[in-house]
Amino acid sequence: MKNRFLIGVFCVLLSACCAEKYQICEGYDTTYTIRFYNFNTTDIDSAFVTKYEASTNFSTALDSTLIHYTSDNSSFISATLTKFPLEGGKDYIITLKRLNKIYKVSNISKESAVCKRCGEKKFNYSRLSSYIVDGSTNTNLYQGLNISK
Repeated sequence: MKNRFLIGVFCVLLSACCAEKYQICEGYDTTYTIRFYNFNTTDIDSAFVTKYEASTNFSTALDSTLIHYTSDNSSFISATLTKFPLEGGKDYIITLKRLNKIYKVSNISKESAVCKRCGEKKFNYSRLSSYIVDGSTNTNLYQGLNISK
């Protein structure tokens, strides 16, 4: 009976520790995330991102990677970049081959944040705070890069 009581007290203390002292780390690193609004999964089936040197009018390509969609819900398709994150000081073109459409992304601004889940070490990550897509500035509250059809 004493052991059960001690286990119960430990669980209560552990949950209080997690709830009050540590963040849940919602969102983590959004520099690898692209959200596609009003698209079908087939629209982004053969999509890729090309990274360019900034301020070269998208003429100096540095690297490219396929986009892999990770989830599909009623309002957007979430996709992940696997080869590189979106960085400040670089420009990007997102190409949707199936739709014969490109989106130009520039002026990425990001910030660093620290997260610590209960019992874990600190986790440093980056999140997007603003960017420009096809001439429109977006401040998306750290959700990742948002592309609308």
